[in-house]
Amino acid sequence: MVGALGMMLAITLQTLNALKNFLCSAVNLLAAFIFISCASELIDWTVVIIIAVGSTLGGLVGAKVGRKLPAPVLRVVIITVGTIALINMLV
Repeated sequence: MVGALGMMLAITLQTLNALKNFLCSAVNLLAAFIFISCASELIDWTVVIIIAVGSTLGGLVGAKVGRKLPAPVLRVVIITVGTIALINMLV
């Protein structure tokens, strides 16, 4: 997502990362509302709370770290994590 946004927008990598986080949050919030409205009786709310807390804490820590990292280091981290995710999805 950072790569696609980077090709379309001429802004800093840190700003691209923040925009990606905002867009992902908006999409996930919309998905949550759809799941709640369509299948709330099938949802294990304990798991939802655990995932929500973990995602929120991870997002806050990730944003702080992302703001402090120099652009070249952040770029390497993004490429590394993306490559690992791609390999895991293909295997």
